[in-house]
Order: sequence, then C-alpha cells, then structure tokens
Amino acid sequence: MPRITPKEEISLLDIKKMLREEIKNKYGMNVREFTNSEEAAKLGIGKSLSCYLSPTGSSSFTVFQTLAKALGLGNLEKEIKVTKIVKYYL
Repeated sequence: MPRITPKEEISLLDIKKMLREEIKNKYGMNVREFTNSEEAAKLGIGKSLSCYLSPTGSSSFTVFQTLAKALGLGNLEKEIKVTKIVKYYL
C-alpha cells in the first residue's frame, strides 16, 4: 500500500490494513506473532494488539498512533469537528 501524503484523510480500516502490512514487511511476522515478540514489548504494546488490527475489531487511536510512528508510517493525527444545528418548531 502506498504511503499517505501528510494530511490526507484515511479510514480506520485502511490504517489497520497498512499497519498489518508494515508489521509483516518490517518484521516478517503476522500480527499474532508480533504481539508475542520482544519488538512489541519494546514498543509497550500489550497482548491485545491483534484485536485492534483485525478488520472487525475495536479501534484504539492511541495504539494506532504509537504503531504508525514506530513503524515509520508517520504521525497519525485526528481532527474532530463538532457541528451544532438548532431548529425550533411550533
């Protein structure tokens, strides 16, 4: 998967896929093997990493951000926009 240009919007599913592929390319392991390795322990990532990187698993921005930086993918950022719409009816 190609590198993402800075500030390019990306979905969480794409982030998970990129992280899985980068773990495989960089360490030659699948996510479960990586989770139990010393490399994951050095990054301070717990044993539950595989649930975060599965396509249907839960999402943790902090885990994704740590992994993206450690694997050299870049600094993962999020932007929150809150829109308030008020409508009155009678």
